[in-house]
Amino acid sequence: MKLFEKKGKVTINIIQKRLADMEQVAKEFICEEESHRQAKQALFHNMSMYQGAIDAFVSWLNKPGQRFAEYQRRKYELAIACGGRETQLSNNATSVTDVKDVDQFFTELQKLNLEYSEEIREAEKIKNENEQLMNDEIEDLPEPKLTSYNNFPDSVPVNDLRKISFMIKEIDEVTTDR
Repeated sequence: MKLFEKKGKVTINIIQKRLADMEQVAKEFICEEESHRQAKQALFHNMSMYQGAIDAFVSWLNKPGQRFAEYQRRKYELAIACGGRETQLSNNATSVTDVKDVDQFFTELQKLNLEYSEEIREAEKIKNENEQLMNDEIEDLPEPKLTSYNNFPDSVPVNDLRKISFMIKEIDEVTTDR
């Protein structure tokens, strides 16, 4: 029985998903035996390598210009001025919700959109290009450090191991004994 499937194309989006899956496994990982250390070392090595690849990639993504940042700041201030409530997001960014004077907000927003129309179009173009880059195949990514299925403790569910099958050798021989 083939428990795991190998994926072909590797993209930044896939790397981000793999990193999240490895982080999930790391949360459940309890070293019960000495052999589990090999799996944990491989796991953290791969997490570090993938995070480095993501950081490097994101650092050279195209970013909208200063005028677009000014547009976003003015739009944010407009929402606050129209009675919006500032909310802290999980990534430490802030957002404005529950704008009270919706009519005034949209009237003023239309003016802002006209004033910054070129910057908005350019930002949308950059966003689309970046999304395409996120889905382009990465050819020079180092191979992940592999470890045996048996090196993982029983505290890691089989479904989570399926998600990190890219770093497990001998995956065709795995049974569903867990």
